[in-house]
Amino acid sequence: MAHYLWQEAAQPSAEETKQVAETLSVPPFLARLLIQRGITDQAAYDAFCTPDLSRLNDPFALHDMQKAVDRIKQAITQQEKNYDLR
Repeated sequence: MAHYLWQEAAQPSAEETKQVAETLSVPPFLARLLIQRGITDQAAYDAFCTPDLSRLNDPFALHDMQKAVDRIKQAITQQEKNYDLR
């Protein structure tokens, strides 16, 4: 099984949070989350709030996605009632 080292996103400063909150007209807690995701201007915020399929990442870029798809297909084909996706 793959092991990943998760890294906590850096917390934005109070000044940056206030600026983004005012720019985007959002509460400070939401501004902090948006900043952590790299959303700090109106264009990025609008794109985030109006999702479009053309901007989605390829799900097969995820680790072992093909294995998961193959296992689900097998379970469906064999009419399994309980899925064990390990």
